[in-house]
Amino acid sequence: MGGSLAKLTLAKPAGTDPTLRNLFVRPVLLRSGPRFAFVWRHATKDITKNHGAEEALRLLEPMVGSDFLDAHLFTATHGAQLETAPGKSSLRVKALGKPLDSTLGNDRRKNHAIGADAPWLRALGVTDVNGRPLAAMADKFRQIEKFAELLGHLIKEAAISPLPRASCSGIGPTFAGSSSGRTSSTFATGSPSSRASRAGCPFGRGRSRTPPSIPPMS
Repeated sequence: MGGSLAKLTLAKPAGTDPTLRNLFVRPVLLRSGPRFAFVWRHATKDITKNHGAEEALRLLEPMVGSDFLDAHLFTATHGAQLETAPGKSSLRVKALGKPLDSTLGNDRRKNHAIGADAPWLRALGVTDVNGRPLAAMADKFRQIEKFAELLGHLIKEAAISPLPRASCSGIGPTFAGSSSGRTSSTFATGSPSSRASRAGCPFGRGRSRTPPSIPPMS
């Protein structure tokens, strides 16, 4: 197929864990050197582990056709799809119409579920006036990011329709919850759940563009 691995997706899990959905594998560049990031996607969480090349191959080889029935592999120029079933299997390889970005994962510009420049992050004391996470709140920012990313997957899986881009007052999904913490998860819920946050309506259906007065998080 030519080129180096860009990403690998294992689908149709056939193991004993009913919460497992997919396994995503991609090359990343860590301080310790090149690794392969394994992202185990479950119904309510993602588990990420990094492995060297030999260990990655040792783990993957017995999974294909056993723990996962389908495998989708991509290089920068080609894609391959393997489908397995009892007693038979099929493999299709095709050239990609558009070259795939094969840059090592940690060299890419990360597409955050919530931008660090969100006004409510500054109001909560998570970021500074320049939209950069404060050193003391770095863990909190990653926690908010992870929450928004997970929520986005759940919304997509539930096929919830977003609000219309041109309206902040349309009918959309309603979320209810209980938390003993501060309001970060409340604001984070609005970011991945609708297009309203990207259409000049950062707080769901509300019209205010200025976040309410909120005491900074400690």
